[in-house]
Amino acid sequence: MQNSAEFEFLDLFTSLLAFIPTGWGFLLIAQVFRPILKNTWIWGTVVSVARLYAILFGVIIMTAVAFLSWMPGFQSMQTRILFNDASSRGLQIFKILSRNKSKVEKQY
Repeated sequence: MQNSAEFEFLDLFTSLLAFIPTGWGFLLIAQVFRPILKNTWIWGTVVSVARLYAILFGVIIMTAVAFLSWMPGFQSMQTRILFNDASSRGLQIFKILSRNKSKVEKQY
């Protein structure tokens, strides 16, 4: 029989999901009160925590992007998503430009 008070890894993950938005909310509230807090010691802490959040979010996002870009199946999909629209537009522009050049050459 399992005791319900035992600590599990899922509990840590769940608490992080709860505290991350709370901390972000405190940072936003501190930004509203910036004129009052700027001359106190609290503002230095707010700036440090905001930098920590920026670094952590950057690491989380870049780790996910790097992991997905290294997987073989996602490389072709990523290339298609990023460049499909641009390359099809480029081909259409190329057709328009090539038609215009031929008309100009025929006039002279």
